[in-house]
Amino acid sequence: MKTAILSTLALLGAASAFPSTPEEIIARGLIHQAKHNALVSRAEGDLSYAPYNTSCPAGVTDFITTGQALSSNETDYINARMNKIIDPLTNWLNGAGLTYDINQLTSNATNAPKLGIAVSGGGYRAMLGGAGFISALDNRNDTIDFETAGLLQSAAYMSGLSGGSWAVGGFAAQDMTPIWEWMGGARLDENIFWPGLLDAYSYFTEIFEDVAAKRDAGFPAFESQLTDYWGRSLSYHLVADTPGYGRNLTFSDAVRGASSFQSNDMPFPVMVAVERENDQIIVGQNASIWEMTPYQWGTWGPLGGGAPDSSPNGFVDTALVGTRLVNGQLNGTDQCVNGLDNFGFVIGTSATLFNQGVLQAGSALQGYGIFQDVVEDVLGGFSDSRNDVALWRNPFYGWMNDTNKIAQSENVVLVDGGEALENIPFNPHIKPERQVDFVLGFDASADTNSGWPNGTSMYATYNRTINDDTTISFANVPTPDQFVAQGLNTRPTFFGCNSSDVTNFDENRHTPIIAYVPAYPYVFNANQSTFKLEYSAEEYSGMIANGEASTALNGLVSDGEWKRCLACALVDRARERNNVDRSPECQTCFNDWCWNGQQVDASNTPEYEPEINSVPQFVQDKSDGSALIQPYDSGSAQNVFSASFVLAAAALVGAALL
Repeated sequence: MKTAILSTLALLGAASAFPSTPEEIIARGLIHQAKHNALVSRAEGDLSYAPYNTSCPAGVTDFITTGQALSSNETDYINARMNKIIDPLTNWLNGAGLTYDINQLTSNATNAPKLGIAVSGGGYRAMLGGAGFISALDNRNDTIDFETAGLLQSAAYMSGLSGGSWAVGGFAAQDMTPIWEWMGGARLDENIFWPGLLDAYSYFTEIFEDVAAKRDAGFPAFESQLTDYWGRSLSYHLVADTPGYGRNLTFSDAVRGASSFQSNDMPFPVMVAVERENDQIIVGQNASIWEMTPYQWGTWGPLGGGAPDSSPNGFVDTALVGTRLVNGQLNGTDQCVNGLDNFGFVIGTSATLFNQGVLQAGSALQGYGIFQDVVEDVLGGFSDSRNDVALWRNPFYGWMNDTNKIAQSENVVLVDGGEALENIPFNPHIKPERQVDFVLGFDASADTNSGWPNGTSMYATYNRTINDDTTISFANVPTPDQFVAQGLNTRPTFFGCNSSDVTNFDENRHTPIIAYVPAYPYVFNANQSTFKLEYSAEEYSGMIANGEASTALNGLVSDGEWKRCLACALVDRARERNNVDRSPECQTCFNDWCWNGQQVDASNTPEYEPEINSVPQFVQDKSDGSALIQPYDSGSAQNVFSASFVLAAAALVGAALL
C-alpha cells in the first residue's frame, strides 16, 4: 500500500521536487494520535474542525421528532418567506403579460404560487451549470436582462444534490452573494486535491490536522472515512473567504446567520443525500433520502431504507446532530455537541463521489499500467473497508428498538444523493406537506456516452413513487429512450400539467408541475467530466454562461413566449385553487411545452451528441431573435472518466492510510 501511495505522489509531483517528504506530511497529520475522544468545550475564536461540547437548549429532553409534519422552524420561515415573495412574484408575473387577474392569484401568502428550484448532481459540471441556472433566475444580474430573472426572488425552496449541493449550499452559506462575484473568488483554476506543488505541503498538512482533530474528539474520521478530506477540500474553494477556509463553519450557523436568511429573502435550502447499508457499494432505489436543512437533519423515509412503513422516520436539530443520544435523550451528560454539521462535511456528504470513482476507475484506466495499479491498490482497498462514505453519529441509536432498522448502528451511513439515480433533488419539493406548486429542475447529469442528460433522473423519481413510495406523487414522465427520441432532453419541458397527470393521484394530495431544464451546449462544451477537478477562468465562465443560456434559452424564443409559458405553469395550481378557468393563452403554452403523454418509435434514435454552439430544433422553431450570450472558446469536452481524479484522490487517501 505505501509503495502505491508514494508512487502516486511521485507521479503527481514529477515536474518539481516535493517541498517535503510524504512521511513528514503524514507525521504532521498524526500529531494528535494520543488524544482520542477528548471532546471539549470550544473557546471563543477557536477555529478547530472538531465537534465540541456546548450547553443544550433549555427545556429540551426529547431530541427526535417523527411523523410527516414540517418542523415549526421551517413552517415559520416559509410563512414569512411567502409574505416576502408576494411583491417580486407579482411583478414578475405582471411582466409576463398573462390575462389572469394576477393580484387574485397572489393576494396573500397562503394563496400565492409556491415555487421550488432544484439543481442536479454532477461534480463541478453541475455546480457551475447550476450556478448559471441560479444566475439566470436572479434579478440582481445587471449585465444581461434574462426573462427568467426574478424567479429566484420568487422561490420558496431551493434544493441541491452532489455538485448541485455545492451550488445551492455554497450560495446559501455565502449569503446569496451574486453568482459571478462568488465564483470569481472560488479559485477554481486550482485542482481541488492538488493546488500546486508550492502550496501542497501546507494544504495537505492543514487538512490532515483538521481531520485528525475530529478523530481525536471521538468521531469517525481520518483513517475511517474519505468525506472529511473531500469536504475540507471543497471548503477551500466554496467558502474561501471565511476564517480557516470554513474550518469551523457549520451549515446551520452559516445559513441561519446569513442576513438574507434572517430577513427571509433566501429560498429555504435543502441538501440531499441517500442512506447506504454498511455492506453495500451499489445503492438500491428504495434507499431512504436524507435531508440536511438549516434546522433539521434526517429523513421522511424509513430509517434504514425499504418500504415506507418498515421503519420509523426521524429528524434532529442540524446544529446538534453530533450529540450522543440513546432513545432520543442525553446519555449520562447534560452537554450537547455542536460542529458535526461542518459546511464542507454537509456538502461533501451529498457528493461522496469516491465509491463511484472506485467503480469506474478499474475499467477507465485499463492499459495504463502503473496508474491502474495505484488506483486499484489504494482506492480499491479503501472501498473494500467500506470507508468511501460519510459516517454521521447516529442520533437514532436505541430509539424505537422494535421497529427502527438502525437502532443498533453507531453511525448513519450516507452517500452521494444521486446514487439511487435520482440526480435532480425533486424529492423535497414533492413532499405534500410543503405544498409546492411548481418546480424548476436543472439537469446537468452525464447520462449519455457523450456526457449529456437524457431524463434518467426524472424517470427514477417517477419509478420511486410507483414502486417504492406510494405516499407521494410525481408527474408522469417517459423513459430515457423516449426523452431522447422526442427531443425532451434538448429543451425545457413541463410535466404533470394537469393535476391528475401524476402517479398515485389523490385529489387531496399536493403535487407540483415540473419544469425540466436540461443543460444544452448553447455557448460552451458543458459536458465536462464529473471528475474534472479544475477549471480555468475561460472554462468556468463558459460553464456558468452556458447554464444561464440553457435556462433562459439564450433569449432566442420570440415574443416573450418562454416567460409567458413559465408564468402559466407557475400559477396553474393556484389558478385551480381559485376556481379560475385556464386561459386560452396558457392552454396554447401547455399544448406546446407540456409532454403530451405520447410514445414514439425510439428504436432507430441516433446517439445523442448535440453540437457545440448549436440551438435545439424546438427553440429554433420559435426563434427570430439574436442570442443574449455569444459562444465561448469551448476547447474540447472532458466527457470521459478523469485519471487525475483517482490519482489525486489516491494521494490524499493513501496518505491517511499510511
